[in-house]
Amino acid sequence: MQAYPCQCSRRHSPTRSGCIKTFIASIDDLRPALRAGLTFPGTIFSSYETTAKDVFLEDGRDLVPSCGAGSRVTWLWHAYHPVEDCNCEMEAMKPSRRGRARWCLCVLWVASASASALMTTCASAQASRYVVIDQDAMGPAGTDMNSILVFLQAPNVKVLGITVPTGDGWRNEEVAHALRLLELMGRTDIPVVPGAASPLIRTEQWTQEWEQMHGKISYQGAWSSFRPHHAPDQIPPMREGSPRTKPDEEGAAHFLVRMVHKYPHQVTIYAAGPMTDIAQAITLDPQFAELAKELVIMGGSLNPRTNDLEFADDPHHEFNLWFDPEASSMTLHAHWAKITATTVDVSIETHLTTEMVEKLSQTHSDAAQYIARYTERRPGDFYYMWDELAAAAWLDPSLITHERYVYMDVSLDKGSSYGDTLVWSDADKPALDLQKVHVQMDVDSVRFEKFFLRLMSYPTPHAVNSKTPQDAAAKAR
Repeated sequence: MQAYPCQCSRRHSPTRSGCIKTFIASIDDLRPALRAGLTFPGTIFSSYETTAKDVFLEDGRDLVPSCGAGSRVTWLWHAYHPVEDCNCEMEAMKPSRRGRARWCLCVLWVASASASALMTTCASAQASRYVVIDQDAMGPAGTDMNSILVFLQAPNVKVLGITVPTGDGWRNEEVAHALRLLELMGRTDIPVVPGAASPLIRTEQWTQEWEQMHGKISYQGAWSSFRPHHAPDQIPPMREGSPRTKPDEEGAAHFLVRMVHKYPHQVTIYAAGPMTDIAQAITLDPQFAELAKELVIMGGSLNPRTNDLEFADDPHHEFNLWFDPEASSMTLHAHWAKITATTVDVSIETHLTTEMVEKLSQTHSDAAQYIARYTERRPGDFYYMWDELAAAAWLDPSLITHERYVYMDVSLDKGSSYGDTLVWSDADKPALDLQKVHVQMDVDSVRFEKFFLRLMSYPTPHAVNSKTPQDAAAKAR
């Protein structure tokens, strides 16, 4: 497949795009969609995998293939405009046999899905999906940062902001990593908002005393003994370089509340760290949860099937809900329209392998190069894709093959179960105001891997003045 710099004068910016001249396998597959509502010039979003051939849209009604077959590709964002307005260096620009005006189909962002989803996607994908990412953004690379990339790479997702609580690392360091990621991806238009610096009640010292009675917790995020020690407000040297942009000064809870009031019932709250920021937003505005569209969390553990001792010995333990149990319980009790949880059970079915990182290293997109450069590669090793899966399953719920619909809470008993995940069915639910949660249990891991690799291979939509990791490293030297 050949891509040319796009200089088309209509309907899209040439800044970060490329006109893909090879396209469309079966004209018959596409024609029904055009007749159903795409029969006029205009910008559309869609998702359709094909073997490529060039096509032209004649009078918005017919398609005339030209040139030869190309590689298997897919399309997400394209713009129709008259051929005479297009300087895409496309071949076979011969007059139509029937003398009608022709329209050039310029593909801006290449993506993937199934052909059967064409009609549904064309009808629904034009509208942006709003999301606020609440993420303990420890980096560079890793599950926290990679999940942010999942959202940035999706062309029909509008990221309203990234709120950052202490979790996997200390907040200030995480904020710096998030800012730097956005600089490298050319998305400094997205605000990064510092969140909670510590849990509502749990402290590091109290947890150490708790461990003397109830046993060691192997992973404690910012408190983990294997983390390089530094003061909570200190930002150590960053491998990807320090950010030049500054964080927003509003505060996470206020920002979250403001966004759901600005876009009532339209904003998904994606929470992939401790729930402290979400709980503070609920405290600030009791209507916060009801004004959101839905809550998506990476959190909770029911009964993971694994030999990994961290979860096999303590199957109801999961870091995000454990780190701030009171905030987790408040979040799960709030009246959301919908709650979806990506649990340990399903997350451990996903692996970011050395082979995947090697594939990404051979891809020239900014996102792929970021992951390839900053992921520590050890032969035969892998990383669970906790947060990436939660983000990807929101984009494509069909990746999940099995879920449970149960009531969920977190234990606030200060004994051995403190911070553990609790679930009930309708038959054994206690007489409490609990909310039901769509708990993801299994994933089509092969499809998910392909989905992730494809998504990371695209140019980042809406990017402006991005800098590749190589450029950043060269400048740092």
